[in-house]
Amino acid sequence: MEAWLRPVLPRRVQRGARLSGAELQPVRRCGRRARHGHGLDSLGTVLVLKGQRAEARIQHRRALELRETLADRLGIEMALSNLGMVALLDGDFAEAQTMPERALEIALELGAQREIANRYVNLSRVAFAEGRLDDARDYADRGVVIYNELGDQIQLAAALEVLGQVATESGERPRGIGLLLASLRLRLNLDMYRHLPLFIERLAAASVSLDAALATRMLAAAERWEASGTMRPTWDAAARERTVATARSALGDVRFGEAWRDGRHLTIVAASQEAITSLPALVDAAPQMPGAQGGPGSIDGNARLTPREFEVLNLVAKGLSNREIAGTLYLSLATVKRHLSNILAKVDVSSRTAAIARARELGLIDRDV
Repeated sequence: MEAWLRPVLPRRVQRGARLSGAELQPVRRCGRRARHGHGLDSLGTVLVLKGQRAEARIQHRRALELRETLADRLGIEMALSNLGMVALLDGDFAEAQTMPERALEIALELGAQREIANRYVNLSRVAFAEGRLDDARDYADRGVVIYNELGDQIQLAAALEVLGQVATESGERPRGIGLLLASLRLRLNLDMYRHLPLFIERLAAASVSLDAALATRMLAAAERWEASGTMRPTWDAAARERTVATARSALGDVRFGEAWRDGRHLTIVAASQEAITSLPALVDAAPQMPGAQGGPGSIDGNARLTPREFEVLNLVAKGLSNREIAGTLYLSLATVKRHLSNILAKVDVSSRTAAIARARELGLIDRDV
């Protein structure tokens, strides 16, 4: 196992890391089937860190089957959660939703508060990935309440990250960046470095419109320090490419290259500290996004297009097909269809043509697009 992982992984996972592929004999020798299931789950976690997700699913399913034969409810809950995590990383949103839902049912039956909160946050990540922002916010809020009651700052940092992403995607940029910075401060205070490069990428995505050079430095530092054990979702890579493209467009190739080189010299902690120092002032000085306070992006008092929906709507107005929009924005075709469905509902029409006309009437897009 990579040396950098040892200080940040639970001991059960470190033990599992000594197993590879079909090397399960040490686990079988444990003598108890319950420990066998525990070892299978540990092995699955390590396989995820190594990027072997298909094999990880096999091991987690074997753990689930074994624990079901033992009627080990808490073990079943863990195996279901692990299967949901791998499914989310792979972009299999159907399984990513059903597995934590089943795990949540068990956790609620057992009254296991930490597991209940963990599953709420798992479900919030799935909802966010699918563009169901209201659901994502609701699940994450529930998790935050329980983590605060338990005093669990480690998991609270994860829940605040999701809430920050949701707020930013919903057009509430100041609140979103504030939540992400709160999560970042907790991570640094608690020495939570395991997925810090991926987190910094997401913070760069939220703040690239405020300071493209700062976002570029964060992206470069994140790339340099990202280790092989980072659990990067398959669908998340497209978000990084969008942020890079936005920064390059804002700065131009020369300035982008300079900022990138500067970022490559930063440690991930130094990049984090620069974000904590610089972003609050930038957020305070930034103008509100359209629609954030009932401005030109508003449709009525409650329904507002998100920044992503604005992008989709403008590309629809330019005549792009769903597949072309997906390629342009690095989204899945299903996600584009979901955004378009949301747009139609918000502007209260039933076709793309009517949506374009209505959006022009409301001033949501230029009349000459």
